[in-house]
Amino acid sequence: MKSLVNVKKYYKNISRFFSIRAISGLGYLPEILNVVKNWQQFLLAYLRLSKRNGFFLIKNNVTINYNQPIASGTVMVVYIRKHYGIIDPSVKCIVDIGANIGVFMTYAASMAPQAKIYCYEPNPDNYELLNSNISSNNLSYRVSASCVAVGAKNGIRHLNISSDSPRHSIIHNELNSVKIMAECISLDEIINSLGDESVDLLKMNCEGAEYEIFYNTSSEIFSRIKKIRMEFHDFNSEDMNGRALESFLIRHGYSIVHYDKYDNNSGFLWADLRSAD
Repeated sequence: MKSLVNVKKYYKNISRFFSIRAISGLGYLPEILNVVKNWQQFLLAYLRLSKRNGFFLIKNNVTINYNQPIASGTVMVVYIRKHYGIIDPSVKCIVDIGANIGVFMTYAASMAPQAKIYCYEPNPDNYELLNSNISSNNLSYRVSASCVAVGAKNGIRHLNISSDSPRHSIIHNELNSVKIMAECISLDEIINSLGDESVDLLKMNCEGAEYEIFYNTSSEIFSRIKKIRMEFHDFNSEDMNGRALESFLIRHGYSIVHYDKYDNNSGFLWADLRSAD
């Protein structure tokens, strides 16, 4: 209770800086206090009142190193709002496409202690932090990271570098964004590299590349992916929006168990393979 009183005083002192979006996070205050040990630093980052590098300390001794305060938003999405859901502790194999700096990776590793996690992140700076977070949490023995993009097919692609680390994309770019060359592989290539192993959970957040990834994936590959937890991005196209993706996955044997569009352009979708246990 004392901690709650202190944090309320903290909010009052900086209330003049609040944005509308930041205010909307107040409803999650008890969960933030429960999950984030260094909540003061987290709130400064979340409200963009701190621009320095740092780390967040999460319950269960998880450390998340970051180089941009926007990482606090990713922690909100994954740990606080739980937009990717609760992960079954019995999960054995997870593929993380768009791993960024590894926030979801740490969440999944803490919830599924026996799972092997395969991370794919094309941006070199994010990839460096991803590896740092793997090492800081002593997960090298069951988490691997590859500095590649995922797309329709294997090859070399332009990666558009956003000013915000979670928004790098091979599909769309910001005005005057920097472009770098990135190796790209297909989802077929990823799943086939696992041998006969099935994927218990596929997590995706790849800034619009989800459509070319899925629309160029073979049916046999989908039969090996039991659950999908992903963010989708709507475009001005009849086959590149959340509802089109929902219909596509249903045709490929999935049941849609959660669909949440949180703004005009993005949302979260969960799909379970109907034949999966």
